[in-house]
Amino acid sequence: MSDPLQLAFLIAATPAVVRAALRAAWLVRRHPLPEALERLRDVAPFRAPGLCRPERLLRAADRLARWLPPYDHGLCLRRSFVLVDLWTRCGHRPTVHFGLRPRDEGGADVRGHVWVTLDPNLPDSTPRGGCREIFVT
Repeated sequence: MSDPLQLAFLIAATPAVVRAALRAAWLVRRHPLPEALERLRDVAPFRAPGLCRPERLLRAADRLARWLPPYDHGLCLRRSFVLVDLWTRCGHRPTVHFGLRPRDEGGADVRGHVWVTLDPNLPDSTPRGGCREIFVT
């Protein structure tokens, strides 16, 4: 990470990212997934307006997701939980997409994938590489 501003933002955002992950882990243990996602969206806005930078929060979540709970969920789902919390705190209404992607060229084996989007004018985490959407919330 050569950009000092991005490094400073990562340091400032880390507590918010960790809090979002811990909150998500708590919610998904107690509620069905659709309800947990709605509860993740029920948050107060950031007190520090400098954190309301969706593109930088996306990079922070990408850097930290592998170390965050809930550990019994895949990386893309953990990352999506964090982004729903953080982007909602910025005043956005993120959309969570669930999809399937073939593992091999023949498409015989598939794997699930989850990603989050914002409105078309903002950065998002839309996957590339042939993922087919099956459910949106």
